[in-house]
Amino acid sequence: MLFRSGTYKDVSGTTPYPHGSGCTVNDISDWTTEVADMRWDIPAATQDIILDGDLSDWAGVPYMAQTPFRPCDPDEAACATTPFVEFDICSVCVSEEVTYFGALDHSIAESFTWTADALYYGSKVYDDTHKNQASGWNGDSVQLMFTDSARSVSGNDGAGPNSILTGQVTYNYGLHDDGEANSVHHEFHPCPPGSTCTEAAMVRYEDTKITVYEIKIPAYALGVDMLTAGLQFGLSTCTNDGDSDTGAGQGGWSGWAPYGIVHGGKDSQSVGLANLSGAYTSQNLADFVPTQTAPGSTSDTTTAGSTDAGCRDMKPEGATGSGCIANALDQDALPEVDDMLWEIPAYTGGMITLDAELSDWDGIAYKSQSPFRPCDKDAEGVACTAPFVEFDICTACVPDFTWSGIWDHSEATAFAWTPAALYCGMKVYDDTHQNPGSGWNGDSVQVMFTNEARSKDGNTLTNEMASPGGIVSFNYGLHDTGDYSTEHQSTPCEGADHTSTSTKSCTGFAAKRIEDKQITIYEYAFMANSFGLDAFTSGFKFGLGTCINDGDTDSHLNTVDVATCDGADDGTGSPAVDATCAGDDDGTSFVGAPATCSGDDDGTGAAQAATCTGADDGTGAPCALNSGAVGCAVAGPLCVFTDAVPAGPIVACALNGDGSACAVDIDRGNCAYTVAAPAIPVTACALNTDSTGCAACASSCATGQVVHEIGRAHV
Repeated sequence: MLFRSGTYKDVSGTTPYPHGSGCTVNDISDWTTEVADMRWDIPAATQDIILDGDLSDWAGVPYMAQTPFRPCDPDEAACATTPFVEFDICSVCVSEEVTYFGALDHSIAESFTWTADALYYGSKVYDDTHKNQASGWNGDSVQLMFTDSARSVSGNDGAGPNSILTGQVTYNYGLHDDGEANSVHHEFHPCPPGSTCTEAAMVRYEDTKITVYEIKIPAYALGVDMLTAGLQFGLSTCTNDGDSDTGAGQGGWSGWAPYGIVHGGKDSQSVGLANLSGAYTSQNLADFVPTQTAPGSTSDTTTAGSTDAGCRDMKPEGATGSGCIANALDQDALPEVDDMLWEIPAYTGGMITLDAELSDWDGIAYKSQSPFRPCDKDAEGVACTAPFVEFDICTACVPDFTWSGIWDHSEATAFAWTPAALYCGMKVYDDTHQNPGSGWNGDSVQVMFTNEARSKDGNTLTNEMASPGGIVSFNYGLHDTGDYSTEHQSTPCEGADHTSTSTKSCTGFAAKRIEDKQITIYEYAFMANSFGLDAFTSGFKFGLGTCINDGDTDSHLNTVDVATCDGADDGTGSPAVDATCAGDDDGTSFVGAPATCSGDDDGTGAAQAATCTGADDGTGAPCALNSGAVGCAVAGPLCVFTDAVPAGPIVACALNGDGSACAVDIDRGNCAYTVAAPAIPVTACALNTDSTGCAACASSCATGQVVHEIGRAHV
């Protein structure tokens, strides 16, 4: 770069847009490349690009600097003889006289690189003063425009569908005068309403008179599923200059084919051509290793308010328990659940074999250690503001549970699709594997799908996802014995048994525990009919939530710590108070016709005792009585109820094999009861946090899935 006074060329009147003067600081007499012939070969990324205003991660990436251009639209005849310049003064854009004294007044170097998921832009701007009064284009700012490779669509308002395949996409970015706030203007784009769309970091270094821009444009923000080598598209960049001595405004600009963007509207015929080159090698799911970037070593606890790796009680901040992190999280930059978007690529290798081997997943982008807020989005009308975490300890579920760091529990998840099925693969690092035979209780995976609307009113399992509040849900577990649990909790699959392990050609599942490496592998296939579809097609959108449960052996998971309730008690820990749940759900996560118990006892211990007759009372053991030897331990079909009040509470109820009696999870004998229990097991109940009383449904039981608290996916 040559730093010397600028040379002015008055180009006023040489084009239909007589707006100013052209400037150069270098000898560009040999520059003859017209905009139609401009080419930018964009290399694949070789390292992660972090949006932080530090360009060190751009080392080795080629850049374009002070690129000459004709300051006019190429489709006008007079433009063919207008001189090339490096900076264009727009004297008609601002009221005061615009000046340019050389390279240190305004000069730029800019670069692009790409991964399968996103296109990245980096820019270093020398600028003697920085002026931006909250605009993405008016003042010091950067504008980026993308078109189809034919560059054939002309228009002033982003004509054509907003995609690099068929039309125009334009984004504008400005760093305000205060150096703190940013303007991110998504002018013409294909992003879903309310989505984050693009991300940017902009930093002004006043001591060196340099401004740095770093921008991430996801593939979906360009209107494509993913970026691949050989993809071509039209490209225009414009870096505007708004010096303080000219007042607010767009005093001039430089860039790479900037006249696609400025003066006369967005014109696809005025942009150059970009080509993605190289081969981006994404991390393979099989190679995933968890990271820790937060300071300190992970431990069970950290001090309140700490951002060190570890866990702390976040209930005072609105969380449901203790939250844990391993990586430094920018709490202000993380997307809320409404803005979370998973762009799921098509699988081009035929079909994924469900064998708990991850070689099929090579090259498919995955998400790992994804941050989330550990609370309901708006529980009882109160917005969730608890800090983002990477692991959530449910202290109400297992009071003495601990998390010792990334090797205790970390996960990576990938999705891919074919017309026949949506596939999911997971790699979980877990120091111990504990699952007694459940799809949710212990080490397990739960996956939930909803309608794209993700309606706030959708909080019941409807066995469909066509309606705005519809929910489809599946649970999977690898038992300690090596067997599987496949629970189709809510599904439209014809003939599927929602409460058994039968798949009925609805979903497929494979899992494997590699004990010497302390890794568990899961693979799933959700057939199109599990969504109520005939086939998956590109562009299909739906709500998506995944939950990878951890059940460590040192947490005494699945033991029956029976709590004694004094006096007449209904299972809430408060004498003579009926436990009920709001809405149509009683804490089981199921909604349906309740089952009632015959006789005068409803299984709560609050009414009358029962005596056993015959050989079996429904437990599988002859006349199994409670520990006090009074009353039946279960409300079985052969239990005879009497008027005698029991001397102690019933402490271990179980569902009869035919599903006709009161529903209580045998592994949690102190779960809350309702007066009329459903005909299916309690699946999400918890002890009170102090383990001294029976679990109260209203305070500590899960009350079903909530549709509006999950992200969005797009195939």
